[in-house]
Amino acid sequence: MSGTIKSIDRSERGEISVELLVPYHWGGKAWFMRCIFNDSRGLEQYQAGNPIPLIGTVAGLRGYTLTIKDCHLQ
Repeated sequence: MSGTIKSIDRSERGEISVELLVPYHWGGKAWFMRCIFNDSRGLEQYQAGNPIPLIGTVAGLRGYTLTIKDCHLQ
């Protein structure tokens, strides 16, 4: 998948998450995707507003955010 980066953050546990904007579709449940990376190599070249290609596993939907785990760059 790919998307436009909203933000890139590092948690206290060292987890890197990239939040992507999701194009709105009428009746859609997710407005954002939170992609959790175990390895941040290659992410330094990306910043908010840029597109990013990635692969991961859907972990679930919480509120309007779809969480994708075990992400890595495509």
